[in-house]
Amino acid sequence: MRAAPPVLMACGPDFRWQAAMAVLAAAAGATLLGWLCAWTDAGSMVIAAATAAGAALAGVAAWRHLGRLPAGRLFWDGRTWLLDGAPGWIEPKLDLGDLALLHWRGEAGGRWLPLSFTRCGAPAHLARAALRAHAGPLAADPTDRRAPHG
Repeated sequence: MRAAPPVLMACGPDFRWQAAMAVLAAAAGATLLGWLCAWTDAGSMVIAAATAAGAALAGVAAWRHLGRLPAGRLFWDGRTWLLDGAPGWIEPKLDLGDLALLHWRGEAGGRWLPLSFTRCGAPAHLARAALRAHAGPLAADPTDRRAPHG
């Protein structure tokens, strides 16, 4: 099996990812406050108002938080994964076609990286080849036999 060629990808939340996460947070906030109000036997108007407030607060908070996350430059050099110049390894966790969720593990800890294959700056087939062929802790350093941490 041949190794994937070097590839540089820009990772970070784009508008679609930010919107999807804000909608999920809004649903969670609405569910939590609606359940709490129903548990206390509040009236239906109170439950509706609390559900709407929970959705709005959680959705806006998630949107603002995700908008401040830094973008990263993920690079496969043919031997090692580098995120903004720091070595580590990558684990694909979710693949939705154009969007993927990756988990980065390096010496400084872990970090979640949303990746859009059409907007990452690299040909999608090269990015996918590198991720499929060289993900996991052994791709980071084949001589390191320690168990992954983090």
